[in-house]
Amino acid sequence: MLPVNARKRHVVVEERMRALREFAERFAGNRIEWGDRSLGIITAGVAYQYVREAFPNASVLKLGMAHPLPERLVREFAAGVGRLVVVEELDPIIETHVKAMGIRAEGKDRVPILGELNTRIVRQALGGEAAPLPAPADVPGRPPNLCAGCPTAASSSP
Repeated sequence: MLPVNARKRHVVVEERMRALREFAERFAGNRIEWGDRSLGIITAGVAYQYVREAFPNASVLKLGMAHPLPERLVREFAAGVGRLVVVEELDPIIETHVKAMGIRAEGKDRVPILGELNTRIVRQALGGEAAPLPAPADVPGRPPNLCAGCPTAASSSP
């Protein structure tokens, strides 16, 4: 977008983000599931399933919409638990935002930043010891499998 138009549209973008922040606070997909309040876990996506299997009695803030982060909901949850941990795969996106809000939380200091999570890794990481980094899989390389009918498929063969 050209700067002359971008300046005008920036107002619209900011208004949309303000409305989305309000929506995130009341969105049913973002919910607190109170349990044992000594441990509170903020999570999203498939990591939620691993958390529920590993710690069925813990309090959980399940984020169905992580951006924008529902800050009031996060603060309410953090104030209601003794220990707060963010469990997410790969980069600490949610954890970074929570800490930027001034909330003390554990996360990638316990949960691996590489590879995929599973119930065992989550249980081990939150149980007191840092989970080990996964070993790289020893599988032969292969070209990516593209969708049937994809026009790129014909042009990407070796």
